[in-house]
Amino acid sequence: MLKNNGLFRKEVFESRKNRFVGNVIVSVPITFKMLALIFGLMGLALLIFIFSGEFTKKVRVSGQIMPNDGFVKIYSTRTSIVKDIYVKENDFVKVGQNLLHINNSFFLEDNKDLYDSISYESNQRIELFSKEIAKEKTIYENKKQNSIKELDYINKEISNANQLFYTTKYKLSVANDVYARYKIAHRNNAASLDEVQIKESQTLDLKNQLKQIESELDSLKENLRNKKFEILSLEQEHLKHLTQLKREGSEINQEKIQSQSNSDQILKSPIDGKISIINIEKGQTIELNKILMSIVPTNTKLVCFLYVPSNAIGFIKPNTEVSIRYFAFPYQKFGLAKAKVLSISETPIPYQDLNSLGLIPMQGITSNEPVYIIKASLDKQTITAYGEEVNLKVGMLLEADIKLEKRKIYEWILEPLYTVTGNI
Repeated sequence: MLKNNGLFRKEVFESRKNRFVGNVIVSVPITFKMLALIFGLMGLALLIFIFSGEFTKKVRVSGQIMPNDGFVKIYSTRTSIVKDIYVKENDFVKVGQNLLHINNSFFLEDNKDLYDSISYESNQRIELFSKEIAKEKTIYENKKQNSIKELDYINKEISNANQLFYTTKYKLSVANDVYARYKIAHRNNAASLDEVQIKESQTLDLKNQLKQIESELDSLKENLRNKKFEILSLEQEHLKHLTQLKREGSEINQEKIQSQSNSDQILKSPIDGKISIINIEKGQTIELNKILMSIVPTNTKLVCFLYVPSNAIGFIKPNTEVSIRYFAFPYQKFGLAKAKVLSISETPIPYQDLNSLGLIPMQGITSNEPVYIIKASLDKQTITAYGEEVNLKVGMLLEADIKLEKRKIYEWILEPLYTVTGNI
């Protein structure tokens, strides 16, 4: 309806008041208003959600359960046959405890065991050397006893010669006195010249005897020194020969031990721990460098080893939360496990080279992209299954979601624009 605002005459408005069809009135239903209000609120809520809401970016990686302190692997040192296994999985073992008995037998053309034949020959040679040593000792003892007897005889000869020397020396002293008195008596015409000459001759004889005795004493003493040196040399020669025989016998015995170790070998535990995995059975033939069993150190905790590609490592840091799904326990039924990042390796390693570290790469993955190894601590060392706590085991494979960063939803929506702008 037009209003009179001075632009039209009054009659115009009066003529428009009386119409047969009446005035058109636009009526808006209440439902439309409600819908408009609802959609408006929804739009407002969406805007609030976009600008205030956040989402966490995650990366999914593979991994496995491993001991925190690592574990010890027992390898075969040659191709052998397992004769006996002394332990079972989950058994606790001590250092030096027997783990298994392996045998490495080879047979000759006459069906004789090679190592048994070598051992028999070694025993024969050891017995021969034992007889040689006994013979050497007997010969030495006989020579030594003979030399000692000769030494005793020389000592007695020296003792007798000394007695004779002192006796003769005394006689010479007496003879000199008598000879001196006879010379005085001869000057006094109390003794004849013949008597003086006889006494002089006796004195000279005693002097000659004394010199002979001295010469014999010197000779006996020289013999004594030579005999002592001979006994000492005999002992040294005996020890030298005996040492040589013992050395040769020791070498033969070592060959025997080596032969026995090549034939039969008892593998012992190098640490205190728990048997984790046994990869062999009794009677099985094992190849060189085969992993026979693994031992987890005592009192070590299990952790997750996660293999993270280089394009996802940037935002991971210690204490980052990790959600874990064990392949052995479907998460749809048993839920997720929780963990936190403990440490991150400094350098990556090609994925297919994880075996060289004793780790187990996921089956079916052919990519050799380098990965970083992340160690994560578990909230629990068990998982609840059917109301019971089941212990986790070393080597269990898993998948994990690692939380990387939180971002606003609008940032995620506008990320393509940021990318284009950044490229420009």
